Amino acid sequence: MKATGSNLFHVENEFGEAKLPHEAQRPGIWGVEQASTSSEKNSRDNLASLYRPPFAMMHHGPFEKAKEAACGQDRWLLVNVQSTREFSSHLLNRDTWGNEVVAQIITSNFIFWQVCDDTEEGSKIVTYYKLDFVPATLVIDPITGQIMRVWCGMIQPQSLLEDVLQYADSSPKDHHSSLSVRHPMIGRVSVTIAVVAVVILCFNMRR
Repeated sequence: MKATGSNLFHVENEFGEAKLPHEAQRPGIWGVEQASTSSEKNSRDNLASLYRPPFAMMHHGPFEKAKEAACGQDRWLLVNVQSTREFSSHLLNRDTWGNEVVAQIITSNFIFWQVCDDTEEGSKIVTYYKLDFVPATLVIDPITGQIMRVWCGMIQPQSLLEDVLQYADSSPKDHHSSLSVRHPMIGRVSVTIAVVAVVILCFNMRR
């Protein structure tokens, strides 16, 4: 640019076009677009943070490792199968798993594992447990792999807390111990069957 002698003192750019000083200093449309782009990015980031998965309380790793961890710590396994196509999955992340009381109860009493149905691990869970609808949330006995409770769709925090408190009061091992006490004959029958099987085997070997 060069300045030319004039009472107005105008500025010429490289194309020889004259501009007044205040015009040359205006930010122009590019500055507006950059500010708009930055604002949109911040909005997207804020929205994503609202629906972010609860990484802090999740067990990271495959399902079998989560089940092993639950067995080792004598905790129930809480599995949440999500779908990116279902908005209720995002609502679960924001309203239920993001609830402080829910998070505290889960981290203290459960191993929490979350997976999407379109992943290899998620597809296995959907097939194995015959889930007809996702999102689905399951309480699984880590000892047997059996489903103890299942919820489909969005679960309100208060409803979830009311339902899971019974599992917070009794661990998987406590549950199996109570079953043995309530059904002592099951153990006796198993022993009797085993003894009979040994006798038959010994008899066949002598013949």
